[in-house]
Amino acid sequence: MMAGVGAIALSSATGKEQIHWKESAQREAERYDVSKEFIEARLQGRRAANETKPSRRIIDWVLVVSATAVFVVVAAMARVPQLSLRWGPALLLTVTTLALLVFCGVSLWRTTRFH
Repeated sequence: MMAGVGAIALSSATGKEQIHWKESAQREAERYDVSKEFIEARLQGRRAANETKPSRRIIDWVLVVSATAVFVVVAAMARVPQLSLRWGPALLLTVTTLALLVFCGVSLWRTTRFH
């Protein structure tokens, strides 16, 4: 399963596929009367220059607090199960997962600068 996650995380679209994405996005922009600047900004992972930063409304915060409260209540009711654990494979899986996290994070940073 980890190999599959790694393959997906490290895959990237070829130049030809990216061209098809852009062509498709332009067709949809014309079809739905969306500005080309907005489409280009979204394809690059950023906001358009004339776009305002979205603000949070009270309902957003109510949902966040409610969901957090559910997690806290369930966590308070939870008990630690009695499991036997083999530390060698668990440590190997943990180290591999953290290495993949760091590698993918660095790759994402180099590609997008998290924008």
